[in-house]
Amino acid sequence: MDLGLKNKVAVITGGPRHRQGQTMKKTMPRGPTPSLIGSTNGRPKRVDVLKKSECSRCHTQFVAGQTCIAIPKLGQAYSTSRRVCDECFQAILQKTSEDLEAARKI
Repeated sequence: MDLGLKNKVAVITGGPRHRQGQTMKKTMPRGPTPSLIGSTNGRPKRVDVLKKSECSRCHTQFVAGQTCIAIPKLGQAYSTSRRVCDECFQAILQKTSEDLEAARKI
């Protein structure tokens, strides 16, 4: 059975994928800062990190024993929570307070 693969050279691209300095530098958060107003989110709460995870906005690594803010995502098939670091949560609170001020002016 001849598949016509005789004398063909396979080119292998890529190689092992490494995150280039991901643990050494802090990246910018993705997208615009979300607000806690007008969404179907539940109440944010501070939780202990039980296993290694990362911030859902800026991808800062969390280690076991550290605390972070869990913002629940309700209204979906499964109630999961987005974990954010303190800096990202402060930005979310700032955006929420700006949205409240804009609502008060109406």
